[in-house]
Amino acid sequence: MRPPIPVILRKFPPSFFLIALAAAFTAGCGEIAPHSPDTTSSGNTSVTVLSSATANDQLSEFNIDFTSLTLTSQSGKTVTLLSSPLYPEFVHLNGTGEPLITVTVPQDIYTSASATLGSAQFTCVSYDSSENETWTSTFSDMGVPAANVTVSLAAPITVSGKGMGLSLDLLVTQSASWGTCDSSGVNGPYSITPSFNLTPVAIAAQPTNSANGKANGLVGLISSVDVGGTGFSVIGEDGPNLFGPGWRLSTSSSTVFQGIGGYSQLTAGMPVDMDAAIQPDGSLLATRISVEDTNTASLRK
Repeated sequence: MRPPIPVILRKFPPSFFLIALAAAFTAGCGEIAPHSPDTTSSGNTSVTVLSSATANDQLSEFNIDFTSLTLTSQSGKTVTLLSSPLYPEFVHLNGTGEPLITVTVPQDIYTSASATLGSAQFTCVSYDSSENETWTSTFSDMGVPAANVTVSLAAPITVSGKGMGLSLDLLVTQSASWGTCDSSGVNGPYSITPSFNLTPVAIAAQPTNSANGKANGLVGLISSVDVGGTGFSVIGEDGPNLFGPGWRLSTSSSTVFQGIGGYSQLTAGMPVDMDAAIQPDGSLLATRISVEDTNTASLRK
């Protein structure tokens, strides 16, 4: 026969029983979850859309006439990113990017995007060994159907913070098909089905490449220079603003000038090759400005 198990009696303060009673009541009614703060985003973010391309070496140009570009949030709200037409060329952006537009976007989670296009055209290049010549052929679609345009998101995009970027990458191989590209002028059937990937870009405090907010090798012609200021405008040679207002840039004490002594020597009509860093507010800071020819009178019109 086992010996009796001793019973240990302890004296507890009256408050213990109140706590125990509350615990029993909670257990009987289920746990009460702690209060979760409202995580819904509010406010606006300056978003810079960068055009980019994953190119095909058979194509020398791929021009697209954008008439609209929109984002749709998880709740179904639509935000217009592009309100006026732009006509960028994409092939020269293979593996890099340049600013397309900067717009204020409500902070939210966006799950889809769409683009409406006007015309689009691409140019292919071929080599005729018998003639030892290179030939080009251009294929155009003056009205790209909406069903032929795809903008894909690998995952929902969260728009938050003061500023960020979006990379609009044209997948060139998936966006064009053609029969032949030779000197015969009879090119056969072709199709233009622009396919884009849209991905977020985190803007670094000191960006170094297009993946973190810097555009290298922007080429264009200066259209205007602020008198007594630090800002100027450039019309891109192949960029989105060839027929638009151009890139608006500023300079600082850290801007590197090549071929000229400084900002005071910039003039309208001057060709420039630049690097620009996207700022938190979406503006562009020129970090390098190179000028090959300062004599604008000698430039071919």
